[in-house]
Amino acid sequence: MRHLSNLQVNGFTVLPNYLGKKQLFDLMSELALVAEVIGENTSGAPIGDQSNIKNDKMINNIHYHSEKYLNLATDGQHIEIIQEFLNDPYYGIIPKSEPNFTLAQCNLRQSSTALDYHMDVRLKSPASTGWSMQCIVALEDRHEFNGGLKVMPGSHLQEFQNRETLDISGEKIVNLSAGDAVIFFSHLYHATTAVAEPYKSAWGLLLTYRSRWAKPQFDFVSMFGEERLSKLNNKQKTLLGYFSQPPKLWNESSSARQGY
Repeated sequence: MRHLSNLQVNGFTVLPNYLGKKQLFDLMSELALVAEVIGENTSGAPIGDQSNIKNDKMINNIHYHSEKYLNLATDGQHIEIIQEFLNDPYYGIIPKSEPNFTLAQCNLRQSSTALDYHMDVRLKSPASTGWSMQCIVALEDRHEFNGGLKVMPGSHLQEFQNRETLDISGEKIVNLSAGDAVIFFSHLYHATTAVAEPYKSAWGLLLTYRSRWAKPQFDFVSMFGEERLSKLNNKQKTLLGYFSQPPKLWNESSSARQGY
């Protein structure tokens, strides 16, 4: 209940020690293996204001390359917490105890470049809930001196504000030790700090989840393919959007709401 209250009031909540030392070691080892094959900065950067991170080391869709990251992105306490906000209570044909929302992004980034205050949705409605939420899992220590997260607590309850006039006097630095995680609403104003000497930027897993009706940012169904999807469990397929596909044939049902 504490995490739900934190999210409703402040717009974010921290899960300390979310990952153990062995899991952290395994994930960092996996990162190194994947980077050796595909590179650390071959992924496309965001367009617009956030394009300044184009030179940061990034691996988009790490869950496509790694079962370990796929499992982390699709199971755990963070899914249970986010489910309380993003699940469609009227979905009906997926058990209420299971998620019916979808994964939008699953990217690794070494935060070398500071990001100014922003939101990650184009539709902001002041509310203690939302249709898009994010989770950062710190794979290394992330703090105010090496690209850590900054937030404006409670700003998810405010009307839209231009960055130039945003009052940041109440900002909070969210320092994370390796293994910690933070969940926040995408319509919460947030930013990342610059990397100061002699500190080094840190890797983090950046996850975005959205209500099942939101337009997907990646076509995971086509990306993974039917053969690979057939080997996943129902929760994983749900989060990858398998049960939220619009019909492809003219004579199919008009419903994009499917179940298992």
